[in-house]
Amino acid sequence: MLLDSGNFAVKVNIEAADQLWESFDYPSDTLLPSMLLGFDSKSGKRNVLTAWKSESDPSTGMFLAGLTPQVPSQVPAMDDGNLSGFYLDDNVKQGTKYFSYNFLDKTVAYIDITSEGILKLMYSVNGENWNLSWVAQENSCDKYGACGPLGFVKASESPTSIRECLKGFVPKSDEEWSEGNRTGGCVWQTKLSCESNTNKSVTLRGKGDGFSKMVGLKVPDFHEYIMSSDAEECKIQCLNNCSCLAYAYVNAEFSFLSHAVCITNSFCQMKEIE
Repeated sequence: MLLDSGNFAVKVNIEAADQLWESFDYPSDTLLPSMLLGFDSKSGKRNVLTAWKSESDPSTGMFLAGLTPQVPSQVPAMDDGNLSGFYLDDNVKQGTKYFSYNFLDKTVAYIDITSEGILKLMYSVNGENWNLSWVAQENSCDKYGACGPLGFVKASESPTSIRECLKGFVPKSDEEWSEGNRTGGCVWQTKLSCESNTNKSVTLRGKGDGFSKMVGLKVPDFHEYIMSSDAEECKIQCLNNCSCLAYAYVNAEFSFLSHAVCITNSFCQMKEIE
């Protein structure tokens, strides 16, 4: 039977409370209100949106939209006008993380992923005159891997966003960058002391290295989340690990987290101190 929510449910009979199967457990390219997008790491069950191959071909496309187990959680950025009615249930102990949304008024809505990998939130009052409320990707800065490792994209008013290497890095291939292909990323301009002092103790390897502060950057998809008492301890832990490129400290007073955390491999880059 088809419920008012849009969920197609299979029951033994109409009066039965339990459902044998329901379409909300198997989202395609569209997320309706009350549907769950996320995963249960213990059971292995994962709900994702899957793009069509093209606008006229519903076979499986190239793009998926879902949640990853990284902590803190990452969801597409929304301003205050979009946040009402959206929920993120992140239960670390249970190993579950689910995103959902619902509106209490007469607004109807849906989120879908296009064949180009673009997420859109559409809404309508009483089912008439559908409007675009929110979209990701808004510009080339949202495109995954657009500037490769150790590069960043700077949004601009021009049609083409600015792609640069982080301070202390140079393009891996000048030829590719001059042709507009930045996916190869950047490499160190000067070798770190940490890499040179491989025969020294862990605490001495990073001596002479430091950090260049950067603000307003997105946390990378695959960062490491560790407990830390303060920003200085977070910095030291990163300096003592040659594979750690950067760190960010999250103060629990200004975060949804219940304690202070250190996020490594994000925001700023390690560099040689002159």
